[in-house]
Amino acid sequence: MGDKKHSSPRARAEAFTDRLGIRLPVLLAPMAGACPPFLSIAVANAGGLGACGALLMTFGAPGLERRMSSTE
Repeated sequence: MGDKKHSSPRARAEAFTDRLGIRLPVLLAPMAGACPPFLSIAVANAGGLGACGALLMTFGAPGLERRMSSTE
């Protein structure tokens, strides 16, 4: 927090979005079982960083690719 150029909340938010290449300073926490893929996709489509809790997902989860492509 000693960095003077990022001392204001706005400057920190701008640094966060610039570093991650997103429009909004919103990060969806990946919570296995409590964070459905459509929520992650919606956050990403809105300009934030969507994340999926993949711990409980199986490889090639049925319908996941279809759900992802249908919300673009």
